[in-house]
Amino acid sequence: MKNNLRVVACVFLSVFFFFLFGAYLDRPTVEVDVDTQLCVRAYGPHGEISCSDALRVAHEKVFVDSRARREIKS
Repeated sequence: MKNNLRVVACVFLSVFFFFLFGAYLDRPTVEVDVDTQLCVRAYGPHGEISCSDALRVAHEKVFVDSRARREIKS
């Protein structure tokens, strides 16, 4: 009985973890200009999206220097 409960708990936790991890990977990425702090470009797992749509949900921020077109580590 205890082994069955452990198996069920492990399966439940694994499914829960993969669900949360998948949701984390589906977050949009927002490129923010270093100087102006404004959204330059936004894209999700299926291509480009509008900045306003990306900023409404949890998103990943990447700081870019739009003049030099190079990524800056944040």
